[in-house]
Amino acid sequence: MKNTGLPRVGWRKSTYSFSNGNCVEVAGTGTMIAVRDSQDQDGPQLAFAPEQWAAFAAVVKATHQNPGRSRSWPASPPPAGS
Repeated sequence: MKNTGLPRVGWRKSTYSFSNGNCVEVAGTGTMIAVRDSQDQDGPQLAFAPEQWAAFAAVVKATHQNPGRSRSWPASPPPAGS
């Protein structure tokens, strides 16, 4: 894990998060997307290229829309504009 060194960026968490704090927070800088544990805000942070984050979000969204259908992580991000 990589600490991105972004303690003062605009961290946000999903409106779908539970009130028990078991969630992650996300921040974007334009050049990367950072993710951290909402209960360990000074702890490790993961950094992703925007294309990697978009591919991850697409899989999560597709899986959420079709919960009975298994999805595999794509080997590479989808082409831009897809």
